[in-house]
Amino acid sequence: MTISDVEAAFKLFLNRSPLPSEDLSPLLNSQPAEFLRWILNTPEFLNRPGSDALILNMTKKIQDFQKSNLNSNS
Repeated sequence: MTISDVEAAFKLFLNRSPLPSEDLSPLLNSQPAEFLRWILNTPEFLNRPGSDALILNMTKKIQDFQKSNLNSNS
């Protein structure tokens, strides 16, 4: 993960930029899936209005993508 990746994810999922006081170094060393699990499980994200709809929409898109890949590989 790059600093740009982390900043973009904060804006998308938390609707803000990282605070100067937040230590981002552990996030920069994480894998994308690990980072995504972390940010989607933060109380800040879970308490954000619309977070449930965002997760449901992402889940559907992932399932549709996986189905289309299975069909194209058959």
